[in-house]
Amino acid sequence: MKLRLPLSPALPAWQPADTLAWATTTKRAATITQRVGQGRDFLALVTEIRRLVESGALARLDEMLEERRAAARALLHVWQHDERLARRSLDGDRVRRLLRHQNPRPTYLTTTGLAAVLLKYFDELDSWSPGLFDEVSTATARAVQSQKTHNAAHDLVATMRSEPRLYLDRQGPDRLGERLVAQNLSLSDHVRRTGLLGFDDGRYGERVRQAFYLTRIRRADHTTSGHEVLTEVAAKSVKNSLSATAGRLFGLDLLVALTDRTSGTPSDEWLQAVIDIGGDPRLRHTADWRTWWEPLPRALVDRVTTWLSAEDLRLFLMAVENFGRQERVSDLQRLFPPRKKFLWGLYDSGLVKETRLILGTNVRNSVVRQVGRLRTDAAKLESMPNTAIIFVDCGDFHIVEGSHHFKMWLYAGRPVPLLTDRSKRRFTGDELRYTVPLAHSDTHPLGYNAHDEVTHNGFWQRRALEFLIEKHGFPVEPRAVLSPEDYSTLKHKFGLPVRRTMRGR
Repeated sequence: MKLRLPLSPALPAWQPADTLAWATTTKRAATITQRVGQGRDFLALVTEIRRLVESGALARLDEMLEERRAAARALLHVWQHDERLARRSLDGDRVRRLLRHQNPRPTYLTTTGLAAVLLKYFDELDSWSPGLFDEVSTATARAVQSQKTHNAAHDLVATMRSEPRLYLDRQGPDRLGERLVAQNLSLSDHVRRTGLLGFDDGRYGERVRQAFYLTRIRRADHTTSGHEVLTEVAAKSVKNSLSATAGRLFGLDLLVALTDRTSGTPSDEWLQAVIDIGGDPRLRHTADWRTWWEPLPRALVDRVTTWLSAEDLRLFLMAVENFGRQERVSDLQRLFPPRKKFLWGLYDSGLVKETRLILGTNVRNSVVRQVGRLRTDAAKLESMPNTAIIFVDCGDFHIVEGSHHFKMWLYAGRPVPLLTDRSKRRFTGDELRYTVPLAHSDTHPLGYNAHDEVTHNGFWQRRALEFLIEKHGFPVEPRAVLSPEDYSTLKHKFGLPVRRTMRGR
């Protein structure tokens, strides 16, 4: 008689809480496994060794390592669970002594204890004593090779013996991180499969995770979205961990990997990750700037500043377009495309070095409703809630431009400190219309001739280009900042501005 097999039940997918609970249970099981053999006598021996280390009786400790084989495992237990005592008593001579009296070979538990000490402190060992990493790593390699275990899964000793370059070498974490990414393997699955679970909370595990993150970032396309790693690396626990480079925070390595891109505009989430880790690099008066941006190469900082300039321009133009549409201001809607082309033309020409947003309350609220939150630094414009201002620094010249009822102000030379001081968080319309022009004329050799104001009426670009090109000789290409139609009008109706010899600025 044939029996019909029961139908396989449709099992529901695991929920995040279930996955977390299973991971916790697995970790607890690994911890219990590590505690095998820790009976009452062993714990009493651990207590005695702790007392000897605390009191500085290290000679007596060395005698115990020669007298009692179990003393080695007890000392390793103390080292693994108490960094303060490990720093006091862990050195190369004691590690060699510890193994020398393990005849004919160290026990499996002693071997795993030594491996656990290496994995916990890893690259920190040399900061305790030069060469200590090599001492502990060499001792661990010998102990691992002496074990008569088969190459089983979930076995730390077998894992180390099969691929010592991944676990016993200084560059092992980097190699492992790169392999996992190249083979599209999960770090958590690898930890469970190789027996590292329960031993991955120390510096070795930290280094592997860091290598894993950096490799994924370096191989990612910064112009696209959907990179889960960006959310993970922005966490404080990740960016504030110690890097493989001594005395350096890992967040600095992340910023280098994220910003070392020579072409293409980053996606919103990529730029957000940069800001979440280091903050706005233009805020040079802040503690965040001193921590995250001051140590980095200037070229990388300038690159992020350029990225944020694009963000500022986008938000400013969004504010201008929104106002014209919402308030149904036909002139503003008509003049929006040429204003957009002019500003983006300067940016695409590589002339824009830095920008700064100054937003009225209503404008800020409107922009935030559309983008969620501001990634970029923006000062407050008082008493003009519906106005947005952008300051555009082009090195040899700069511009202050407003969304409406605000002219384009063109300046030759460097801006006055009032515009560049990011610690100044509030501006008034009068400061931008009167105080800034007066201060600039007082400091520039050409006085009032070093600035001009342009009303956005008619073919306003003509006057702006005459100031920049004919009057001061700045390298602005008309074709880059004008639409094809406007360029044709300028060329055939008025004539292209002729660039003059550069004058004093």
